[in-house]
Amino acid sequence: MKNSTYRFRSILVSLVLIHFVSGLNPAFSQSKKTFSGPYQWKDGREGTATFQYIEAKNGDRILDGDFIFKSKKADSLDQNIFNKFEVRGTYKNGKKTGDWSYISEEHTVKVNDVIDFKVDVDLQSIVRSLKAAYKEEVPSGDWSYDAKVYQQGELEPKFAAEKLSFKNGDVIGRISIVRFDGVNNYSIEGYTNSAGFMDSTWRLSYMEDSILYQENRLYQDGILLELSKTNLKDSTTQRVDYVESKRKLKLIADKKNDGFIISDREFNLRFNDGYRRRDDEFQFQLSGNAFIERILQQLLQFDESYFSENGTFKNFPIKTKRFEYPVAADDKKIGEEAGKIYKSLSDKVDKYVNYNALNINRQRSDSLAFAAAFFKTMDQKLDAFDNIIDIITTDRIKYVDQSIYTRNGLDYLAAYDTIRYRFQGEDREKVLEFRQVIESETELLNAINSYLKEENKVVDQVIKQVSLELEKIEKDESLQKLETELLNKKETLDTLYLEFEYEDVETERLVKDMHQRFLEDYYDSLNASYAQAEKYEDRFNRLELMMEFLEEMEELHAPFLVIYKNQADLDTYYMEESFDPFIYQTVEKRTKPRLYRAGERLFSEYMNQLRTQGDYTLISEQLNKIYKLHKRMKELRDEDTRKLERRISRTEDIAQYERLLDL
Repeated sequence: MKNSTYRFRSILVSLVLIHFVSGLNPAFSQSKKTFSGPYQWKDGREGTATFQYIEAKNGDRILDGDFIFKSKKADSLDQNIFNKFEVRGTYKNGKKTGDWSYISEEHTVKVNDVIDFKVDVDLQSIVRSLKAAYKEEVPSGDWSYDAKVYQQGELEPKFAAEKLSFKNGDVIGRISIVRFDGVNNYSIEGYTNSAGFMDSTWRLSYMEDSILYQENRLYQDGILLELSKTNLKDSTTQRVDYVESKRKLKLIADKKNDGFIISDREFNLRFNDGYRRRDDEFQFQLSGNAFIERILQQLLQFDESYFSENGTFKNFPIKTKRFEYPVAADDKKIGEEAGKIYKSLSDKVDKYVNYNALNINRQRSDSLAFAAAFFKTMDQKLDAFDNIIDIITTDRIKYVDQSIYTRNGLDYLAAYDTIRYRFQGEDREKVLEFRQVIESETELLNAINSYLKEENKVVDQVIKQVSLELEKIEKDESLQKLETELLNKKETLDTLYLEFEYEDVETERLVKDMHQRFLEDYYDSLNASYAQAEKYEDRFNRLELMMEFLEEMEELHAPFLVIYKNQADLDTYYMEESFDPFIYQTVEKRTKPRLYRAGERLFSEYMNQLRTQGDYTLISEQLNKIYKLHKRMKELRDEDTRKLERRISRTEDIAQYERLLDL
């Protein structure tokens, strides 16, 4: 009786456990299924896959078991390139587990000849192989990566990273990576401690500006202590000693670290203790860090978990540490206040730097000309504040030694702002003084806060003056609408003329010259004339004239593009193949050279007239002359012009050329 009761209870407990676990896992107790067919890999590659999965109650497929993906495809842009890709591994409950392998092959076939239906080809290939290990989707265990190149019948190593140990996604222990490149081999030799932080000696060998560099670094548990960089071409060595890092680590070891600790946070390759971009401690790390990052991107290219959508690292497998400096509550308030002032300043400046009414009327008075230049200067100046504002308004301030950050001064906290502007053809300037603010504050946060407050006062004063002057000007909505259309049209034409992808240097030079002469210099004269007009009718008429001018310049852009192209086509058209008995081969020779030379001289003369043309309304007429010349020269290419050429040979006069060519 006791045994039967015990068995009943055991069965009951088992049923309860099964019900509980199945409630946690919607896939529990369902049998595995196998898929085999077309499949798209995570990077968009098309291929076929075979894998096991469990179908959840909501219809989702939960990968569970062996997984194989294969892709074979010729390159869509170059059919001589053939790509192969294979992935093998195991999933457990939707997560990668155990050993995985990735093999990528790229084969390029070059056909040299076909003899008796046999193809003579050269094959060049690159094969990349990654062996990885995971635990619940996270890299854990030993990884190895190699890349080999096959060319001229031999397989040569290109890249090797043997037995990199991962733990919870971080590289642990010794790191040895070599990239083979003929004579020079690029390499990384280093070590990370059990927590994945860079430690001990690191040696890098890499190319920069076609020069091979040897770089040595010394770390202590993620803190950079020394860096030396040797140019192997001239044997010069640059060194940076991170003296403050050593001093602070000693204070920590002696338990005398008042005001700072080592942060618990993890950081990427760049070690920073308040260094600014121009500091040697910052600059000297950049090349080596970029090299390490490029190598790790190659190593981890098949594992999407490390990268963001734009291809940059979001989880770095090698880490550094930083010192942390507690921030007092009062300092946080100062930083927050400075951030609010900066935001207010930026909003005001953004509004007025793009304020159509101000820009179109800047030549109306000295104060408006000054204001337009002032807001542009302020816009550039505030850009320089972006980084420090981000620092003092976020947790980044905790990782900045303010004495290091300010040791060389803060160039954007200038004692003077010099505003240079142009009014009525005269260069002018005004100086705004901030020396009293700078001299009264010595601490970083207070200095920035006080400086921004003073800048804000000046901005408000200029806005008040501008608003008073523009209030009268902006009353007429029709003028304001036309001003907006005009500025939009001008901006569109600036983009068209300056950012267009030109096919040849001559065309680009011509178009940009036209832009400077007409869309800058001539436009400014029209703008100045418009700004001086007092009556509504005069202002409206001048705006219409400016719009007509811009529309004409818009129509002229396309004809500008074909001038040199047509001339080049004509040059080719007037060449023919001829057999030279002295060298016993076919050569290209100019046909009708006297006629072509006359056309060239006319083209040169017409282009000179175009470049010196000061009236935009006559540009079309000049372009028409060039068009007629090209058309006539094309007609004469296939006509009997022997008589014409004899007459051309008897003159060097441009007017005579025009008469003889019926131009």
